[in-house]
Amino acid sequence: MQRNPNVALGFSSVAGLFAEGIYVAVEGTAELIRDKAVFHQHWTSDLDKWFENGVDTPGIVLIKVRANRATYWKGREEGEVGI
Repeated sequence: MQRNPNVALGFSSVAGLFAEGIYVAVEGTAELIRDKAVFHQHWTSDLDKWFENGVDTPGIVLIKVRANRATYWKGREEGEVGI
């Protein structure tokens, strides 16, 4: 990511009885953050099961993505969100 900060993210949900599934694709530029003070600002107890040493886990980084394009698909409906 240090050589090429361009990233693409994908999010999806499954369809249910009362809702269609949705897929969202986001394109943007990523930045690696290693500042423990910033980790503390965003830390939740749910992360403790993944990182047993918390913000002191060796090699942990926060990835900040600035989106420049977002596209979605929901059934037959699709579109792009302006950013």
